[in-house]
Amino acid sequence: MTGTKRLSGKSLKRKGDAFEREVAQWFNDKLFNGNERVSRAPLSGGGNGIGGADLNGLPLVYPELKRTEKHNPRTALEQAERSKERKQCPDAVVVINRKSQEKLPDAVVSMRLHDFTDMLEIVYRFHGYIQTLELDQIPDDDNQMSFLSDA
Repeated sequence: MTGTKRLSGKSLKRKGDAFEREVAQWFNDKLFNGNERVSRAPLSGGGNGIGGADLNGLPLVYPELKRTEKHNPRTALEQAERSKERKQCPDAVVVINRKSQEKLPDAVVSMRLHDFTDMLEIVYRFHGYIQTLELDQIPDDDNQMSFLSDA
């Protein structure tokens, strides 16, 4: 046996619960100026049949937190997607995984490309990288030349 200590079921649950509290605090500090808006969901995970997102208070995302050395992002995404469907929740599934010796800011985030693209679109629109033309701003054929450079 190597120097790795095997954790019991209760120890694993405590480790996962502590990780959920730590990530909730991270979001509260980074996004909400330390105000307690994000919290660990009661009865989250643990195969209790109730299911649901691991954290409350994060609009638009359905967080699934994993504190494991052997992370399988597809399996974790599929688990959270099944839970999300049972809850009829429209939010984007986000899986956050951290290994034992890893610092929290180095945790890995996994999500489906279509959900990532939707979130990126929101950020790009906010920062002006994508602009939507209103109908009265769309040039008609007579005015189109004004949009060409020195033509």
